[in-house]
Amino acid sequence: MLVPGQGQPVNVSPAPGNLVTITLSGVESNCKNITIPVLPPTATFTLSCETAKFNGAYVKGKQLTSANTVNFNVNVSDISTGGSWAVTSDNVNGISFSGSGMFATVGPQMITLQGVGTPTGTDPITLKFTTNSGDGPATCNATVQIAIPPMTILGLGGNGALYDYTMVTSGGNGLKMLMDTKNFGTLDNSTVKFGDGNKTWTIDARSGNISDAATVAALTTNPPDIVVIAYPYTTASNSTAVQAIVNYIKKGGVVLMYSEYNPASTGVINGLFGSNISVVNTGGTAGARYQFPTFTDPVLNGPFGSLNGLFWGEDASVTTGFNLVDPKLASQITVYTTYASGSGAASTDGFVMLFRANKYNFIFSGDGGFNSSGNATSPTICPFYISPTAPYIPLPKSVSYSGAGTMYGAGPVYNAVFSANALAWALNQALTNGINPH
Repeated sequence: MLVPGQGQPVNVSPAPGNLVTITLSGVESNCKNITIPVLPPTATFTLSCETAKFNGAYVKGKQLTSANTVNFNVNVSDISTGGSWAVTSDNVNGISFSGSGMFATVGPQMITLQGVGTPTGTDPITLKFTTNSGDGPATCNATVQIAIPPMTILGLGGNGALYDYTMVTSGGNGLKMLMDTKNFGTLDNSTVKFGDGNKTWTIDARSGNISDAATVAALTTNPPDIVVIAYPYTTASNSTAVQAIVNYIKKGGVVLMYSEYNPASTGVINGLFGSNISVVNTGGTAGARYQFPTFTDPVLNGPFGSLNGLFWGEDASVTTGFNLVDPKLASQITVYTTYASGSGAASTDGFVMLFRANKYNFIFSGDGGFNSSGNATSPTICPFYISPTAPYIPLPKSVSYSGAGTMYGAGPVYNAVFSANALAWALNQALTNGINPH
């Protein structure tokens, strides 16, 4: 039951507030100790929603705590009749924010609101915030991101902790990057808000350099959310494993394929796009450097940093790719790297070595050792590099990578940053358009 208020407060009593007695038909009710705060006259101020900073982690089904606050910049223009303020939000998908207080001075300041409730879904939540400014209420919108729920990742390939090609090998640098909650977690400063506060990634126990039959089983029975394929995983272009990978992707599965085994690469790409291409050894040799393009893209401009105009490096052998002669295929992919066969130069019509599918949840690299990380000082192998001590954030390998077989010469490579951005993209795809419901 709602009872409308009336009258006008005479005295200021912000805390504990005025004690209220409720009577029913002239008899005092059992409703005791009800207080109503009375604030001084309000200040005149404006709220800047574009400066909203949501603190704490927001997880589906997890009640907000005192850590779940939002900070706003405000500009106070008048406190001559009073300096009180109050800002509230509406309740959307189970959560809301509110706060109040006093301004002692005019000018730019920051206010903090407390969040309450429990998120009911995983979609971002846009809230309307309303002020009680003395010159009239005003509203603006701000959006809070909900953490991506825990996901399962399967690695096909591996070669042990020494090089950690799939990023899921126990003890490897890729796994250190995955499991560091500064990168993927629910900390206030986590780069990607991911997990439920207790769990983030689950490494699929079926991971490894497994057989075709085991691959088919892993991708069809309780399939993982994300698959990473890397050296030394091999299978024929027309194998049951290739068909299982293609079917998994077409059903919404997310695959990051780092492969220099040409039959498997040819089979997957042709199976997905209905093309007639052949992946061949085409790029530079150990230590080659390739430049990323410059345009807006969810992987090139991901949460771990912009890669526009920067470089990635080949590990140990030779980069593979295919000649983009099929216009049907050209319209279905976003190309990140090409190589003009034999010249070492970059080329818009050269061999494609790194791309993202436009329709499917699929990224391909023609280097199976793209994430190799066992040697931090070599100029020709192990281009994947993270901070040597926790937090294990992805970094450029700043040692002068040789640039062999390319026109760019020696310099740093950013393989770890690319793969971290690719994993962030993969998580979002698995959540919004993946093979498993979340």
